[in-house]
Amino acid sequence: PGDDDDGPRYLEWLTNAEPRFVARRQRIPTIITARHARYRERTLNWLGQQGMSVERLVMGSWSSNKERDQPGNVSRWKAKQFMNSGQDLFVESCPTQAREIARHSGMAVVCPDAPEKIP
Repeated sequence: PGDDDDGPRYLEWLTNAEPRFVARRQRIPTIITARHARYRERTLNWLGQQGMSVERLVMGSWSSNKERDQPGNVSRWKAKQFMNSGQDLFVESCPTQAREIARHSGMAVVCPDAPEKIP
């Protein structure tokens, strides 16, 4: 969060972030991220550098971080994208968002950082 300034710190982070999990066995069907769409190429490059590939990368269309970060915007948007994705499982790193995505979508959400199972 401290690097998400939508400026130089964020560009540095997008280029050099250490992956938490790496899926290399097969192509990832869909990634849904609240990153701004203007970072598509950098995101795809970073995934490739980690040895990952994705069939479909769904990115946010907000005009600014301020718009994106309004309470509930990201989790509602991710839930909608998930419901329209054809996928049956969503993996979310933020426990709060994971609970909200599950609540809004009524579908299965896994969060490795959640202290308890997401209902």
